[in-house]
Amino acid sequence: MQGTQRRQFEMLQRVREFGKTYRDVLTTSSAGQELLTAIGEAIDELTKADVAKLSAAKVARGERKGAARDVLIDVLRKGSQLARGLRAEEYALPACDMPVSQSDQSLLAAGRQLAVEAGRFATEFDAHGLPAAAITRAVTAFDRAAGERGVGQADRVAVSARIRGLLTASLLRARRLDLIVAILLANDEAALAVWKQARRVQALRGARGSRDDAAETPAGDPPVPGPLPAPGGEVAGGTA
Repeated sequence: MQGTQRRQFEMLQRVREFGKTYRDVLTTSSAGQELLTAIGEAIDELTKADVAKLSAAKVARGERKGAARDVLIDVLRKGSQLARGLRAEEYALPACDMPVSQSDQSLLAAGRQLAVEAGRFATEFDAHGLPAAAITRAVTAFDRAAGERGVGQADRVAVSARIRGLLTASLLRARRLDLIVAILLANDEAALAVWKQARRVQALRGARGSRDDAAETPAGDPPVPGPLPAPGGEVAGGTA
């Protein structure tokens, strides 16, 4: 979560704490109880989703893939150098040069070919610290990491959608709580002031946060609802 989403999440946490503080009054309303319970459950889910999103983002950035790629390229360079040396000594070894294209598939194909030749000339490759098993491990690690990156990107999109859905539903529940709080605590000005503070979502500073949110919020999402008017026409609480 970033920007407005983070601030909305923090507001929901304050709403949950308010519910705990004024439990004796708010639990007299079955609707209030249900809304607070649902918001509490959503906060727990949002916390898990945020962690999952960070993990997926790390995979999507390809950190693991980059490391595995570097290892495979190093193995291929050493294998290519060894193959040239063996051919110069008249070993019947085909060319194992570095591929011109360093696309994922080209590197994987070159790695698999090198592993085959290392198996055929096991004595020579093993003696130079390039056994076929080690080459195969490098190829497998890169292949798996390349696949994980695609999964990480898909997971990040799915988790982002989950976060948006949880926040939208929770904000609507908080909006309904505005009216319940205004009615049940109508004679407690201090409590209403605390509620108003709890419901306030701080405005973003600068354009950076706005860009972050815009990148995660697709067109067509329902606008964040404001608080319901309290009896008498006044607005209960701050802006969600």
